[in-house]
Amino acid sequence: MEDREVHSFKKNARETVRFCLTEFKGYKLLDLRVYVQDDMGREVPTRKGLTISQELVGELVKGLRKAIDLIDTDA
Repeated sequence: MEDREVHSFKKNARETVRFCLTEFKGYKLLDLRVYVQDDMGREVPTRKGLTISQELVGELVKGLRKAIDLIDTDA
């Protein structure tokens, strides 16, 4: 399976966060990775990121929703 980018956003002027569906040794994964531009202007992945089984994406979403609720409450 080739990596399939499903979302990305600019983290700051130099970094982009990409959400990619990928597969490694038969495991289906979601990779959230920080990318930066190299000297040639190409975006390359950094070591900063998180890779989880696609089965755990629902848990990630639950945690993000809780964080959003807390942010909204504190705003």
